Amino acid sequence: MSTKIATDGSARADAPERVVVDRQEEPYRWACPRGHVDWDKTNSHIWCRGCRRQHENGADVDPEHYEIVDRKNDETVPWSAVELVERY
Repeated sequence: MSTKIATDGSARADAPERVVVDRQEEPYRWACPRGHVDWDKTNSHIWCRGCRRQHENGADVDPEHYEIVDRKNDETVPWSAVELVERY
């Protein structure tokens, strides 16, 4: 008898594959779910400046997201899989 186990990506065995994001190399490839490319990774989510500006101007938009969109492949990448390349 097999038992199907629900997974949420929180364990190593079912964690999503890491995606390295270098925004200096491909600045317009990675976007928030609303299409903005001016986002930052925080402790627990993606925070988008474009969505924040829309929210401040009265739109019903949340600037906090839990995934980004790879516009090259049209794939969604969860926050937990994003690894930003930091250049100084």
